[in-house]
Amino acid sequence: MSPLHVNGWERLDPALRAELRRLREEYAEALRAAARGAADRRLSSLSLALGRLLAVQARRPAAERGCSLATVSLAVDAMFPELRGWYDRRVEQVQRQRLAAARAAAETRRGAAS
Repeated sequence: MSPLHVNGWERLDPALRAELRRLREEYAEALRAAARGAADRRLSSLSLALGRLLAVQARRPAAERGCSLATVSLAVDAMFPELRGWYDRRVEQVQRQRLAAARAAAETRRGAAS
């Protein structure tokens, strides 16, 4: 899969393009699960790897990258569309957990105050 429809894909550093393809292949099974809406613990690892990759690119001068950081980010998004739904579900899950923890803490405080 190549995000050739993203303007600037061809300007990405060849090593970066190769790394994106390698990650796509390495996590293919987890990405198929994400496309079906299933959870896979490896998706967190992939998300972290992509985040590190973007951080490295952000530290490089634009002239060295050959394109803007926005183009790099769009290429990553186009290369891993399965992560969009997974990430949205993950954010909702974390928000529910935080809300439940806040409610439990409030109940504990109420119980201690009475």
